[in-house]
Amino acid sequence: MAGPAGPPDDEELEMEGLVAAQREAAGYPPLSPEQLSCMAQLAAATLENDADAAASASATLAALPDSDLAQGRPLLPPPTPPAFPPASLDLSPAFEGELAAGSLGPDLLMVTAFLHSFAQLVGLRPVPTVDQLAQALHDGDESPLLAAVHIGLLRLMQADMDEAHASGAAQSGAGGPGLMFDRGLVMAAHLVDEAAAWGYDVDVWRAHTNMLTWPEVLRELAVTATIGSGGRKAGQRTRTHVGGKPKLGDAGEDVEELPGGNIRLSLPARLGIGSVKAAAWQVLAEVGPEGLGIATIARRIQEGGLRDLTTSRTPEASVAGALSRDGVFTRVAPATFALSSVIQHHQKLLLQASAAASATPGNGPTPATPCHGAPPAAAPGTGAEAGAGRTSGAAGEGTQGPGGEEEEAGGESWVGALAAGDYGQLGLRERLDALVWLIHL
Repeated sequence: MAGPAGPPDDEELEMEGLVAAQREAAGYPPLSPEQLSCMAQLAAATLENDADAAASASATLAALPDSDLAQGRPLLPPPTPPAFPPASLDLSPAFEGELAAGSLGPDLLMVTAFLHSFAQLVGLRPVPTVDQLAQALHDGDESPLLAAVHIGLLRLMQADMDEAHASGAAQSGAGGPGLMFDRGLVMAAHLVDEAAAWGYDVDVWRAHTNMLTWPEVLRELAVTATIGSGGRKAGQRTRTHVGGKPKLGDAGEDVEELPGGNIRLSLPARLGIGSVKAAAWQVLAEVGPEGLGIATIARRIQEGGLRDLTTSRTPEASVAGALSRDGVFTRVAPATFALSSVIQHHQKLLLQASAAASATPGNGPTPATPCHGAPPAAAPGTGAEAGAGRTSGAAGEGTQGPGGEEEEAGGESWVGALAAGDYGQLGLRERLDALVWLIHL
């Protein structure tokens, strides 16, 4: 048995009144409340082009004995609701010019409301009005008010990032059982590591965010948050850093291709030494794409002194839980993990060997997959070495542009515009989009 439907909406009551008035004007007999409700639903569904709702209302009407459909009377066309607000009110638009188009006006009101609510936190005194903020957006980087708003928001975000990173939220996945952090705290903490992966220094942001530099700090923060690169993180980029440093592989893992088809790995900076993930990474960097079982990984971690797992009642479960939540590791079989970059490199070599064999039949045996994270002395003859440099782009992902740090096409248009020119060259839509994004961040 269906529960009570609750009171009708104002739109439903208005449509019922319009249907009743239309029927009376056409000389049709009055309807019962149930019939009137069905007729109003049918009229609303017809006006909204909702075929399913219209078919359902028609079927309900046909089942009623005294309805127009049951009596063979032609259905009247659905009445058109009057315009709202009525033209007789002669309301003037809330915004003029560019602000009257699209969502510019509502976004401006949202920003103003936010600044009024958190003026003390942002450090704004006095609080700007809507007109003052609109004028500041028109003036661009020449406006002291707009600069003060952005500087306050940027410093607030930097403080959140530093506090979250100091709390250890970035290592929450490897912090052991029972250590949980708020999702926003983890996101803010990871921004510090992501900034380092892009080659940005958050200490420089903190020291040099001022009236002249805030547009560039805003752009770098946007790139760090991946909205300036088509939503891809530094670990998924294809770019080089000055100095020919190694590439940064998937999920933040450092990867460099060496002559001869080998690769070199180094422990990702975001995996803290002594954590479960870091210990597992060091173990799996010594094996190939076949990986190791969870029990073997846990035993080698304990035997190698990489981490004390005796404090956990279920060390294998702790290791499996940590590895399954990070893209650095890939499950290759039940309870068996390997490094994602090792697997990708192995697949690349297999494809190259297959292509070579197709070009010259009978040649090209399946290549080995030398890939280790240990120093050469620990694995002589393998061609794999440990590296400390950081850049980005998965091994074999394509070419890079000169200078190496510019973000790819895609993402928010204002980020690319800031990379190509000054803040003053941004349009009003882009300036407001940047401010709205910073507030939502």
